[in-house]
Amino acid sequence: MPVVTLEAAHEARRTLDQTREAARDSAVWVIPLSADGLGLVAYTWVDAFGKAGAAGIAFGPSLSAPIFERVDGVEVPDTMTFDDWTVGPMSFSQHDPLLRSRIDYQGERLEMQFEFEAVHPPYAYSSHVGVFPDWFADDRFEQSGRAKGVARVDGKEYVIDTVCHRDRSWGARKWECVSHYKWFNFLSETSAVHVMDLQGFGRSVVRGYVFRDGQMAEIVSAEFDYDLDPDLFHRRLSAVFTDDADRTTTVTMTSVTAELAYPISPFLTLVDLVGPADVEGVAGECYVEMAWPPEYLERNAR
Repeated sequence: MPVVTLEAAHEARRTLDQTREAARDSAVWVIPLSADGLGLVAYTWVDAFGKAGAAGIAFGPSLSAPIFERVDGVEVPDTMTFDDWTVGPMSFSQHDPLLRSRIDYQGERLEMQFEFEAVHPPYAYSSHVGVFPDWFADDRFEQSGRAKGVARVDGKEYVIDTVCHRDRSWGARKWECVSHYKWFNFLSETSAVHVMDLQGFGRSVVRGYVFRDGQMAEIVSAEFDYDLDPDLFHRRLSAVFTDDADRTTTVTMTSVTAELAYPISPFLTLVDLVGPADVEGVAGECYVEMAWPPEYLERNAR
């Protein structure tokens, strides 16, 4: 398969072009705790001028309201790297680049401390023979693994010992260029499927991988099957992927245990769902996100 083998240097903070609009470097971890009816997100970023931010997100039916804690515009020195990073309430460190990291978020309503350990090598979008749109990223890599630790949400403690997914991306992030995307992660103890279907300027670009039976292969075709409820939430969802190892993998979100819509920018609203899943007959979890322009949601929600 044409997957690029990454070096530890890919974890490093990028030097960004200050003349380029919307240049930024970012890292995110998502944890689906479907048994607790909870979704967790830890997210951090920095722009070309050393202004950084972080967000901690928790959502689920047990909460009185979704938690979206965010800081932005925090000045960080050029010497601070992603090996030992702190912005506002969030810090993370790389114990073993491309394999292990520790994340610590200490917010007002939300606290998270967990270790991430990858279960397969990272998949870089630059592995693909096609060019990824430079208005969304110069490059990014995605990686599935396990998270172990603890979360406290409004004072209630949750044990984290489950599957987890992360991505790293750098370059431009011009949300206004996106007409729609799907960012799906299906995770089990023995397998992982990641796919992005990014749409903009009349083109659809699909990137992703299937990790099964110890083998990682790039997705070459994707078929999505879902219903959109009146509020345009994708509460029924399945997909079939063919990879370049000539395997077919079917994934299904079997139910929804947590859901959230939030504006990532004035130009785009993210709709995130968490729930138990099936990955080619193996029980697992999923974190499945779609993105829509807010005016599209307003016009078409029924």
